[in-house]
Amino acid sequence: MTSTCLSALAADPRIYGSRGREYVDHSIGTAYLAWLVAGPAKQPPGEAFLYGLLHDVGKLLIIKLARESARYAVAPPTESELAEVLAERHAEAGGYLLWQWGLPAPLHDPIVWHHEPDRAETHPQAADVAYAANRFAHRYGFACALEDFDTAADPILARIGIDAVEVAHLDLRAPELFSLARKIRP
Repeated sequence: MTSTCLSALAADPRIYGSRGREYVDHSIGTAYLAWLVAGPAKQPPGEAFLYGLLHDVGKLLIIKLARESARYAVAPPTESELAEVLAERHAEAGGYLLWQWGLPAPLHDPIVWHHEPDRAETHPQAADVAYAANRFAHRYGFACALEDFDTAADPILARIGIDAVEVAHLDLRAPELFSLARKIRP
């Protein structure tokens, strides 16, 4: 239900621009990957799905604020300025939204630290799962640029039990789940 709501909200290009749908599709793919990765990491799969889904919600906030800036006679940022802010501040903005929405504290670390899980203080394994799910979403190109990486050399994947067997399992299962999710979205 949460993914349906997020999908419906971000589909409006007047609010989130032409890439809003891509951000939602990436988040849905990451949610399914977090759900799959949660097992080997011994984390609750439903919770992992939720923080995988919300891991980039800060991007939607930043895009919305940038697009609304014209309403306040402020020049909107250039595409390169927006891309830089998205890259550098989206996780922090996501943490702010969680606090504003009153969502539970266990969601904070995996959303704020999904690029830097070693900085997570209270829920480091959840941050590891969010990191892994996001990395695999990029590995498969789930509505984002493809990024090949050596899964065997990633210490965070090893820390949560993602070995060659798990990678092969993800390689088989994840693209199918993502394809199915994209077919049933609103």
